[in-house]
Amino acid sequence: MKKQNNNVKDRRVLSVPAGISYAHMTEHNVYSCPETYPQHDIEAEAFAPRDEEGKIPRLYCIMARVTTNPNNPAFPQNLKSEYAQSVISYIGAVRHLSGILDGNGNYRFYILGDLENGALKHSPTVNAGRAAHIYLSLKDLISGCSRVSPID
Repeated sequence: MKKQNNNVKDRRVLSVPAGISYAHMTEHNVYSCPETYPQHDIEAEAFAPRDEEGKIPRLYCIMARVTTNPNNPAFPQNLKSEYAQSVISYIGAVRHLSGILDGNGNYRFYILGDLENGALKHSPTVNAGRAAHIYLSLKDLISGCSRVSPID
């Protein structure tokens, strides 16, 4: 599923450190974080997860967001069928990784879609030692520069 990339130069992009879950995130098109993490208004934003090396090889859009406890017996019945298999497969793939889904409680699962022209062949990195959630400029990300700086 692709989402059109309108007003490309005026958009902010949320970037997150996907780290060790990056390969599974791209395979299943699902990103997760504990519900206790700050919630960003990312439905209207592009989404730029950073891999283990801090590179951003691709941009995504958020198609859906689900908050659930993967250890709850009612899970996965509370998921919509259109993305249930992606979430279930993702959970199965990352459950063994330390630091991913290993706490109790709810998690937010973001169902990802491809953003038109979302591949960043130059795979930029962030010009800061920050490992947290930050915003970047879409204009900077698609400029071809190898390093981009966070914006306010």
